[in-house]
Amino acid sequence: MTNPQSITDIPIGLRTKTAKTVSESDVYLLAGITGDLHPIHVNEEFCKTAGVGHRIAHGALIGM
Repeated sequence: MTNPQSITDIPIGLRTKTAKTVSESDVYLLAGITGDLHPIHVNEEFCKTAGVGHRIAHGALIGM
């Protein structure tokens, strides 16, 4: 299939893969939109003292 012209040209069951590097901006934008400002997502120092070592992106950003 090349160059579908409309949604009806895409066969059922077609799969694709995508990749994206989650940026700091992505994390802060999602935190602001959702209100999930938990320090595990936005505070590097908290994560170091909590034994995690680094911030962890929200599950919605990593496709969980």
